[in-house]
Amino acid sequence: MIRKSKKKRYAVLPTAGIVGKVMDSAVFRDGSGKSLVHFTEQRLQSFHGFATANTAVTGAAMAATEIADAVSEPDFEVISQRFADGPAMVRMTDAAKLALAASNPGFRIVPITRYSLPGFKRPRKGQPAALPSAVTAVDASGAVFLADAKQRFLGGADFGIHQNGRNVIVGLIDNGVDNTHPALADAIALLRCYIPGVNENAGGPVNWGPANADRAGHGTHVAGIIAARAGHNGPAGIAPEARIISYRVFPDDPARVKGAENLPIIDSIRAAIEDQCHIVNLSLEGPSLKDDGVRTAIADAWNQGVVCIAAAGNGFGAPVSYPAQLPPCVAVTAIGRDGAFPNIPELLQYVSNQRSTIDPAVFLASFSNFGPRVQFTAPGHGVVSTFPGGQWWFNSGTSMAAPFVAGVLALLLSGNNNILNMAGTAERSTAMLQMLIARAKRLNLPQVAHEGYGLPA
Repeated sequence: MIRKSKKKRYAVLPTAGIVGKVMDSAVFRDGSGKSLVHFTEQRLQSFHGFATANTAVTGAAMAATEIADAVSEPDFEVISQRFADGPAMVRMTDAAKLALAASNPGFRIVPITRYSLPGFKRPRKGQPAALPSAVTAVDASGAVFLADAKQRFLGGADFGIHQNGRNVIVGLIDNGVDNTHPALADAIALLRCYIPGVNENAGGPVNWGPANADRAGHGTHVAGIIAARAGHNGPAGIAPEARIISYRVFPDDPARVKGAENLPIIDSIRAAIEDQCHIVNLSLEGPSLKDDGVRTAIADAWNQGVVCIAAAGNGFGAPVSYPAQLPPCVAVTAIGRDGAFPNIPELLQYVSNQRSTIDPAVFLASFSNFGPRVQFTAPGHGVVSTFPGGQWWFNSGTSMAAPFVAGVLALLLSGNNNILNMAGTAERSTAMLQMLIARAKRLNLPQVAHEGYGLPA
């Protein structure tokens, strides 16, 4: 006998990919408008009839009958399905999960998992968070620090013919962006939010309370690295004419930093594809499960000409985190440079002895993860960028290095119409990655795993 159990949440996806006719909303309401329970019962009864006529599968028929008898209307609850042919979040009992799987072989039912800002997985009791702190980049006289590592590396770079990122759209999957910042007002094309139960247009900075204001500014800081407009007292972004679509996936919690779940991330990647983004920045990290749907979403993006760039993680030399570890993703480590930051404890503590032999002033930031999956490195230590409320702050992390690479790719893409105008297929993704590789310069850090192909600048 199948016993009743508490309802748990699951992400339900097509067997292959994140888009499929099998996931059409009619799956949850059949053609007559009856519920998924009714639909499931019909499927199981049909199977039962087949099985009883074939003695070899009589046991399966009995199991199907037992499942059907154990399922009732309250056992299913569809919490969210943003796209009629896309993934859904369903709360259901164990019996309902069995029934759904038995009656719908075209479905995958995967766990709900939680993602965090890099280095900010909930610490054990007594342990500090690994995520470097943000701090204002404005001095006592009101001047913004303009000689950070990002500006130093960009100052000597010749990117050839480009259009400052014009006609390139970057999807930013993060904790929201302050589009009222003067340097971002013209850069943000859309603010979107795919958190179940939250208004789709609630894409502004997350609310994690006053104690975590520096964490809440994460997405705004990342956006400025990519596409801040010049002329607003702080540094311009790398591709200041690119457009950003922000997808907020981290929910509000006025008392603490709260993680993002896999389904909003999957939906945001799906939306970025439909919104015709060329690049998606993922400055977040999560579990290394074989399948929680995010891996599939990133692969689908690649196959439709959208390159996902991800932070390697802030685990102080730990292996590259997920999703950066996934093969379709471009994983980025963080470097810094002596003299490119003021002498303050928040920045000094992350200077390491892992130095470039080409320019000994360049170091791998001590918080950076690294490993064989790394493809590039970029400035991620003491980077100055936009912050909510019209501010300019320093922030450090591989979260800052990933958007540097995204910005460089936007810059290069805007100068190459042959690739920019290619059909949205894996061939375009490959061509975009090749552009980055062609630009990369090895820094000769102690290990290849520290930098991959090098710095694309």
